[in-house]
Amino acid sequence: MRITLPTDILKHPIEEIPGLSRKFKKRCSSCGYATLRQLCREGALEISKTENLGPDRFSELIDFLRERKLLHALDD
Repeated sequence: MRITLPTDILKHPIEEIPGLSRKFKKRCSSCGYATLRQLCREGALEISKTENLGPDRFSELIDFLRERKLLHALDD
Protein backbone atom coordinates (compact mmCIF):
# COMPACT_ATOMS: atom_id res chain seq x y z
CA MET A 1 0.00 0.00 0.00
CA ARG A 2 1.46 3.34 -1.06
CA ILE A 3 0.45 6.38 0.98
CA THR A 4 1.90 9.73 0.01
CA LEU A 5 -0.28 12.17 1.97
CA PRO A 6 -1.68 11.58 5.47
CA THR A 7 -5.22 11.85 4.13
CA ASP A 8 -4.57 9.16 1.49
CA ILE A 9 -5.07 6.53 4.17
CA LEU A 10 -8.75 7.49 4.31
CA LYS A 11 -9.40 6.15 0.82
CA HIS A 12 -7.52 2.86 1.10
CA PRO A 13 -9.41 -0.31 1.97
CA ILE A 14 -9.66 -0.68 5.74
CA GLU A 15 -8.47 -4.28 5.47
CA GLU A 16 -5.12 -3.09 4.04
CA ILE A 17 -4.38 -0.42 6.64
CA PRO A 18 -1.67 -1.33 9.13
CA GLY A 19 -2.24 -0.26 12.70
CA LEU A 20 -5.89 -1.29 12.91
CA SER A 21 -6.89 -4.43 14.77
CA ARG A 22 -8.31 -7.46 13.01
CA LYS A 23 -11.45 -7.06 15.09
CA PHE A 24 -11.87 -3.46 13.90
CA LYS A 25 -11.39 -4.48 10.29
CA LYS A 26 -13.80 -7.39 10.58
CA ARG A 27 -16.49 -5.29 12.27
CA CYS A 28 -16.18 -2.52 9.69
CA SER A 29 -16.54 -5.06 6.93
CA SER A 30 -19.64 -6.57 8.53
CA CYS A 31 -21.16 -3.07 8.77
CA GLY A 32 -20.42 -2.40 5.09
CA TYR A 33 -17.57 0.10 5.55
CA ALA A 34 -14.79 -0.44 3.01
CA THR A 35 -12.74 2.73 3.66
CA LEU A 36 -12.11 5.05 6.59
CA ARG A 37 -13.57 7.86 4.49
CA GLN A 38 -16.92 6.02 4.36
CA LEU A 39 -16.79 5.43 8.09
CA CYS A 40 -15.81 9.02 8.92
CA ARG A 41 -18.60 10.43 6.77
CA GLU A 42 -21.13 8.64 8.97
CA GLY A 43 -20.13 10.95 11.78
CA ALA A 44 -19.12 10.36 15.37
CA LEU A 45 -22.66 10.11 16.70
CA GLU A 46 -23.79 7.49 14.17
CA ILE A 47 -20.61 5.44 14.53
CA SER A 48 -20.89 5.45 18.31
CA LYS A 49 -24.44 4.09 18.00
CA THR A 50 -23.52 1.31 15.56
CA GLU A 51 -24.03 -1.93 17.47
CA ASN A 52 -21.39 -3.99 15.65
CA LEU A 53 -18.63 -1.44 16.23
CA GLY A 54 -19.27 -0.64 19.87
CA PRO A 55 -17.34 1.70 22.17
CA ASP A 56 -14.03 -0.20 21.98
CA ARG A 57 -13.86 -0.05 18.19
CA PHE A 58 -15.02 3.58 18.22
CA SER A 59 -12.18 4.39 20.63
CA GLU A 60 -9.75 2.58 18.35
CA LEU A 61 -10.90 4.71 15.41
CA ILE A 62 -10.54 7.93 17.42
CA ASP A 63 -7.05 6.96 18.61
CA PHE A 64 -5.98 5.96 15.09
CA LEU A 65 -7.18 9.24 13.59
CA ARG A 66 -5.76 11.35 16.43
CA GLU A 67 -2.30 9.74 16.13
CA ARG A 68 -2.24 10.64 12.45
CA LYS A 69 -3.68 14.13 12.97
CA LEU A 70 -6.77 13.16 10.97
CA LEU A 71 -9.42 13.56 13.63
CA HIS A 72 -10.86 16.47 11.62
CA ALA A 73 -11.93 13.90 8.97
CA LEU A 74 -14.56 12.52 11.35
CA ASP A 75 -17.83 14.34 10.84
CA ASP A 76 -19.78 15.44 13.89
